[in-house]
Amino acid sequence: WQWVGLFAAALAALSPQEERQAIGAVRRPMCEAIVDEMHIEIAKHTLRKDGEDDVWETVPAICLAIVQNYTLVRTAPPSRGWLLDKR
Repeated sequence: WQWVGLFAAALAALSPQEERQAIGAVRRPMCEAIVDEMHIEIAKHTLRKDGEDDVWETVPAICLAIVQNYTLVRTAPPSRGWLLDKR
């Protein structure tokens, strides 16, 4: 669950129960965001031409894109859930 570290600042102020709720709520959207950002990096740099190693080397760029482009947001009452918001 390395992506959890990306939102450490947002999660740090939460109780353990709230943290579990936030992670559970954004698990699928985060996976989708990672796949989207990976696709963008692969297409932008034509990484498939030299094989899989180039794709794996883009992981830091993908993580940076997640941190720069996505925000963990608390929804308004009464639901008080969590969303992964793309800027």
